[in-house]
Amino acid sequence: MRFRSTTLQLILFCAVLFLLPTNLFLKFVLPSSYVSGTLVDYLIPKFYLSDIPILLLFITWIYEKRNMVFSFRQLRALLHRHSCIALISAFALIHVFTHLDTPSLPATVWFIAKLVEVWLLGTWITEHPPLTRNKAVFFVLIATILFQSSLALYQYRTQRSFFGYLFLGEARLDHNPIVAKTKYPGSVQILPYGTTPHPNVLAGVIVGYLVLLWALFPKTRWTAVATIFGGIIVLLTESTTAFAAGILPVALFLYWKYVPYVKSKLPSPLFIIILFSILASALLFFFPQDTSFLRRKQLEIIALRMFQAHPLFGAGLNQFTTQVEWFGYVSSTVRFLQPTHNVALLWLAETGISGMLFIALFVYIAHKKYSLRLPVAMFILFSLAPIFTLDHYLYSLQAGQLLSAILIGVSLKKK
Repeated sequence: MRFRSTTLQLILFCAVLFLLPTNLFLKFVLPSSYVSGTLVDYLIPKFYLSDIPILLLFITWIYEKRNMVFSFRQLRALLHRHSCIALISAFALIHVFTHLDTPSLPATVWFIAKLVEVWLLGTWITEHPPLTRNKAVFFVLIATILFQSSLALYQYRTQRSFFGYLFLGEARLDHNPIVAKTKYPGSVQILPYGTTPHPNVLAGVIVGYLVLLWALFPKTRWTAVATIFGGIIVLLTESTTAFAAGILPVALFLYWKYVPYVKSKLPSPLFIIILFSILASALLFFFPQDTSFLRRKQLEIIALRMFQAHPLFGAGLNQFTTQVEWFGYVSSTVRFLQPTHNVALLWLAETGISGMLFIALFVYIAHKKYSLRLPVAMFILFSLAPIFTLDHYLYSLQAGQLLSAILIGVSLKKK
């Protein structure tokens, strides 16, 4: 039965990888999903197609551990061994009860549930390293990159969707005034989406999958093919963060390969990541004429003001868009209700000092049980740094959340 359970978990994990970039979901539009009459996408509870194999994976995982808990004493011992469970439960309860008057409480509760899902997926990955490095995972990563790249190339060439939304959540590109575009001399071009909700997400997923291929598996001709196709799509999406996320791991590889004799004299990779994050945020203040950088700067200022107004518990998880207009203005021709494009500042604004304390305790507890899997972890941290610093989808959107769980999960190992 163990063989069958393991095989089933491998199949379900491969399904998660393939469905991760899809945007097909069942949504529950509530009165609290509106901000002054405007429907805000981030406030809508959604059940995604990718949630199905994840839930089934958790069920098989529970079955695998079915003999662990049969009494209150055993449950208490389990909580003692897995302190993260108790910490997350306490933080979730405290956060909900301190934000009962928040503008959109259902959005907060649903977001907490999604964060728990992400944590469980990451934990499953750390406990099943052989499955995550199975040859089947390699081919699913290749297939997903090539599928998304082919669809994106078709969209870019024809300037329209292939099937439409019912096809894995593909965005409707034709006759849609709010799709992402770029300007060329004499024309305006729609950027490719694949089946993701935004070109930046498509580029980020492709880069994340390429990092997994290069960090975890032997290099083959299929790796090269996926890298070429994926690289072309990243360039076509014009995603600066994804481009940086792909370049930094390459720079790290060259650094370790060609300058090992001076490695001890150079700053550590972790220091470089922190330094990059600080410099990337500072750069926003030196490009005031660029619309994208200007909005990011304005959103970061709003995030800091939001934290100043709610220093202890923050504005509430997933509540940034409900209060963004209370603390400042974002330059745009339409109403701009988006999270700040910096995950650290977004977390600080939404959870306050209590959220930072939670992160510190969580990392401390996790450090007692897990360690970084080097050099894989460094490649992954380098790829995550630009996106965490200059965008929000690794924290706020389903595809980004699952990608974060997978990348962080494979970079850890049990002590």
